[in-house]
Amino acid sequence: MKFVDAYKSFESLNDRGKYIFDIVQKKGPITKSELIDMTKIKLTTLNRDIQILIDKNLNLLFLAIFYWSANCSN
Repeated sequence: MKFVDAYKSFESLNDRGKYIFDIVQKKGPITKSELIDMTKIKLTTLNRDIQILIDKNLNLLFLAIFYWSANCSN
């Protein structure tokens, strides 16, 4: 997956998906129970949003963002 493709995948997420992604990116491994406590999202909704993140291969996006921020910081 190219950086541009990963960026487009991320941008296509709804706000809740971006919020979940942001939490996972910052916290690292986290349980669904912890995510539910933090976000107050129902388990069924959380499962659907996590599946979307997995389907879009957004684990690769984390690497792209890390690389971009490491090389573009002021």
